[in-house]
Amino acid sequence: MAVETEISHRRLGKYMRYLMWFSVCTVCLLLLFSAAIIAGGTIWLRTAMRRSLPQLDGRANVSGLSQPVTVRRDKNGVPYI
Repeated sequence: MAVETEISHRRLGKYMRYLMWFSVCTVCLLLLFSAAIIAGGTIWLRTAMRRSLPQLDGRANVSGLSQPVTVRRDKNGVPYI
C-alpha cells in the first residue's frame, strides 16, 4: 500500500511539473503574441496617420490645369492658390 501511494505521488508530481511548464509556455506565448499585435498596430496607425496629412512641398501633377499654379500657406496653414 505504501509503495502504491509513493508511485501515485510521483505521478502527481510529474503531472504538476508538466502542468506548470505548459502554463508558463502558454503565458509566454500570449505575451509574445500581444506584443506583436501592439507593435503591428502601432506601425499601421503611424503609417495611416502620415498618409492622411496633406502634401506641403514638392510638385504634384493635377489634371485640368493648363498652366503652373503656386499654392502658398499662411501662418495657420490655410492654403491660398
